[in-house]
Amino acid sequence: KTLGEKIDGVNVVSPTWYELKNSSGEINSKFSSEYYKKAKSNGYKIWPIVTNGIDSANYMPADTSSMLNSEQNREQFIKNMLKISKENNLDGINIDFESMKEEDKLVYTQFIRELTPVFRNEGIKVSVDMYFVNYIDRKGIGAASDYVILMGYDQRGGWSSESGSISEISWVEKNIESLINSSNIPAEKIILGVPFYTRLWTEKAGSNKPTTKVYDMNDCQDFLKTNKLTASLDEKSGQNYAEYTKGSVTYKLWLEDVDSMKKRVEIVNKYNLHGISGWQKGLETDNVWKAINDTIKK
Repeated sequence: KTLGEKIDGVNVVSPTWYELKNSSGEINSKFSSEYYKKAKSNGYKIWPIVTNGIDSANYMPADTSSMLNSEQNREQFIKNMLKISKENNLDGINIDFESMKEEDKLVYTQFIRELTPVFRNEGIKVSVDMYFVNYIDRKGIGAASDYVILMGYDQRGGWSSESGSISEISWVEKNIESLINSSNIPAEKIILGVPFYTRLWTEKAGSNKPTTKVYDMNDCQDFLKTNKLTASLDEKSGQNYAEYTKGSVTYKLWLEDVDSMKKRVEIVNKYNLHGISGWQKGLETDNVWKAINDTIKK
């Protein structure tokens, strides 16, 4: 729905179309032929996101667990997803399974090992989202899949006890180095996921935990204008930063903007990664795409 006109430099789009429906491997689909046609007319490849139902209000980790722990259910899921992929002429899929049980770590790797060759055989790419959590076997997933997408954000969030960047540049680089050196994932298999959003932090005097709200890139610029602020570089995060105090309340904002995006692209260039992906379309300012395209090594 936020596809818009063709963007220079973008070659793959990942609409959130599919999710695990139940433990027997059935799949809910929100496929849009209108979106598909528009994406294809823009020359994009389409690798839709396949989740384990984490966006549903009634998500239960038990459903993912039951599917993963049954060879029959895994096989059924793979068959169902392959059928959908062929019917809809998909170029690839992006597996985004989250909030899983730690004890299912190795069976999730087994699932990706079983799935990837089946799709590869049909010329369909398999990318798997990952971040640094105990239920993902980064080395195993990296070996089994065609590509891994590092979710290079949510370093801090609503759960955090102190304000800070959701994605410090040095933290992202450290994670990339770990994927290459500790998980032995070849750089050309790694795609860096970057945030087109950030968080405004509100600290109230006397409260021991800040509250936080997601801000897109336009919200950041509005915050600066409304409060007549000029952001300046915060060395620790490598991002532009602004704060504003009114009475006993302080607002803190680590911005996502053209400057932070250029630094993120520079990490992609430095390590010769496969590419960059943004979460999510519609949260960015228009000038970001040009900054990414101009900075990335062709």
